[in-house]
Amino acid sequence: MAKLYLLDDNHHTFEDVVAVLRKYFSFPITQGQSIAHIVHNTGKCDIYTGDIEHIRLLYELLRSEGFNVEIDETYEVE
Repeated sequence: MAKLYLLDDNHHTFEDVVAVLRKYFSFPITQGQSIAHIVHNTGKCDIYTGDIEHIRLLYELLRSEGFNVEIDETYEVE
């Protein structure tokens, strides 16, 4: 298991974040807005937990959209 984090940047608007999260994760608008606020206020937010192969695919998709993302491969299920 691993975690995918969305990181803050100075380029994307809250609307950009909501749109990309809807596109790749089917998150509702309110969830995307919450994530955008968390990223803005704390610098990053956990947006997906799953198997590393799937996370690497999501990582590449988000990077291709110009977003800063980070993978934590040390995550362990408790």
